[in-house]
Amino acid sequence: LLDRVFELARFNLQRARLIGTRREHARACGADDDALFLLAIIELHNNDSGRVVMARGGAGGLAGGGAAQFGWAGAGALLLAAAYFVRLAIAEGWLTPWLQVGIAAAAGVAMIGGAFALRRGDARYSSLLGAGGIAVLYVAVYGAHVYHGLVGALPAIAAASAVSGLSLVLHALFRQPVYVAFALAGTYLTPLLLPRGSIQELAIYLAIWNLVYAGYAIWQKNRYLYLAAVYAFLVVFGWGWGREEGSYVAEAAAAHVPRLDYAAVPWRFAGVFLWLQGLVFVGAAVAASLRARRPLTDPVAWAHLPALLLLYGIQYQILGEVPEVAN
Repeated sequence: LLDRVFELARFNLQRARLIGTRREHARACGADDDALFLLAIIELHNNDSGRVVMARGGAGGLAGGGAAQFGWAGAGALLLAAAYFVRLAIAEGWLTPWLQVGIAAAAGVAMIGGAFALRRGDARYSSLLGAGGIAVLYVAVYGAHVYHGLVGALPAIAAASAVSGLSLVLHALFRQPVYVAFALAGTYLTPLLLPRGSIQELAIYLAIWNLVYAGYAIWQKNRYLYLAAVYAFLVVFGWGWGREEGSYVAEAAAAHVPRLDYAAVPWRFAGVFLWLQGLVFVGAAVAASLRARRPLTDPVAWAHLPALLLLYGIQYQILGEVPEVAN
């Protein structure tokens, strides 16, 4: 199985180099950048001649979408191969926990380095290799804390944040949306996978990253970046507030207090913080429109409405049960 997986990955790397050398010829034949002129099928098994079979095609040949699927298959094959090898090594007792995490981290860094090495040949395929490296680094961080318990919550959060920052840097270099998707997922899933501290500590973490994504969206002139961050932030903060309130309810129940003292619950802080973050993203929307020099289109404007409703819903959850506010 590992032989098959690595052969598929090697095939995609060889194909990326071949596409890079033939790109100028494809343009001369009238194909655009996303149209691929030929598909190389390298016979790796039972082929004494080792020849390369060329399948020619014009502008109606393999399109960029099909090529991207091959690239994703190659990156996924590498990830599956690494996961299978680690699982086998753990089952056989070959690797200690520190070695497992170290090898995973080294593999992630090597994949990112490979993306830079292959960048001139084909930026799209090399970016997928780097995206796989980002995913492996996230797995190494979460595995070190959640599965093995080798590091504490704060170092794990710092490491996951560093990986998210690296993913944004790679997006700025490769211009591939997969890096933003991984950065967003890693940033806003970290509090869920590594729950720690109070609502105030969660707010500080989210506020920093909200400013990062708002500023990055303005720089990239991309409204969808801050929109994705808005939805992720609201979901995570709503979860954090529910956890915070639940902890106060549990403490009151353990102390046999008949009614929760809402004066001890930081609902004022949570409510003010939520509105301030809403203003941050409103400012990002205005600044992105001014920088792009074009107004919001109707579909993009409607995409803001669910976020606003979600913000109101969480605010009601925070303030609705406080007697002095509800009355």
